[in-house]
Amino acid sequence: MNYTNNINTDITPKKDVVFKLIFGSKGNESILKDFLQSLLDIKIDSLILDLSTELLPEFYDGKLSRVDVRAKLSDGTNVNIEMQSKSSGYNDQRCLQHWSKLYSNELKNGQIYTNLKKTICIWILDENIFPEYDDFESKYEMVCREHPNSGRFSDMELHFFELQKFRKCDKLELSNKNLWLWFIDHTNMEMVNMGSVTNKEIEKARKQLDKIRSNHELMERIRLQEAYEMDYNTDIDCTKKEGMAERRS
Repeated sequence: MNYTNNINTDITPKKDVVFKLIFGSKGNESILKDFLQSLLDIKIDSLILDLSTELLPEFYDGKLSRVDVRAKLSDGTNVNIEMQSKSSGYNDQRCLQHWSKLYSNELKNGQIYTNLKKTICIWILDENIFPEYDDFESKYEMVCREHPNSGRFSDMELHFFELQKFRKCDKLELSNKNLWLWFIDHTNMEMVNMGSVTNKEIEKARKQLDKIRSNHELMERIRLQEAYEMDYNTDIDCTKKEGMAERRS
């Protein structure tokens, strides 16, 4: 199937709200399931979406909720996906704090610690956060240096996908993982179309994206929110620079 819909083509899955509408909406569980199986290289029997996070504020000057696609797998594992297209959206400390909150918040009052379940955080970033190596995919786990096969502290798992590195790779196999990443990145339409043809869940995701792009009211709200956040971030940056100049004087 060849898609030629060019309506609002600046709206891509890399925009956090669009990402959540595609992967974190009720009815799209099969899309999320295939996406997670492909990225994590695991078999998922079933999953349940966490729908508690709001997508957009009522008014354009309200705070846009961060992307937070969350799901619980059939084995109890918690999975969270963060899509960050802004260069200031990631740092190591935020990542660890984010994981620790997700992990600890699973424990309710009166429950024992063994009720806590494995928590996997996936970060998809349109920036290079690990300049020390060229791989676009990184997986971090806690491993004992002396006994790496002990299996302890296995509840922590962090995955990173750096899109700038991904799109610069000379040769990429036509795996489901790479086809999903091409869909997210949306810079090579030949590969996006390839994914839509070869994977029915990517085709469903593509149709969801077309539906979002054709919703002019939603598009206007997204653009107004982006303009507000851009102005806010500019003001913050200017305030920081003024403060630094005052300290130097």
